[in-house]
Amino acid sequence: MKKLVISILIICLIASFIIINYFILKRNIDTLELMIDELINDRKNNYKNSYQLIDNLQHYWQKNSPYVKTVIRHNEWEDIYISIVKLKTYLKTKAYDMYLTELDELKADIDHLFESEKFTIDNIF
Repeated sequence: MKKLVISILIICLIASFIIINYFILKRNIDTLELMIDELINDRKNNYKNSYQLIDNLQHYWQKNSPYVKTVIRHNEWEDIYISIVKLKTYLKTKAYDMYLTELDELKADIDHLFESEKFTIDNIF
């Protein structure tokens, strides 16, 4: 009986971690997607606010890095960080076509990040 109770407690603990992880990651991803949408919409203003928006995005990503690094693959974290740095470079050099392409890739990477970390049967096997 004691082993059964311990097993149930361990399963509950694991389930709690998965649920908490899901909601924290979802909140972070939603915030990042909103920031990216702001960058996309700033195209209408001739990119006047884009540099500040990218700084905000980079700051948010770095602020949440300690948590995010513990729950996602390191190379995915790095890819997103590199994309953010590339956005700054493309904006400085006024390479707007490359900037928009990188912005689309960043959005796709963030969407993929959430899908790959979601607790589903496909992600288990």
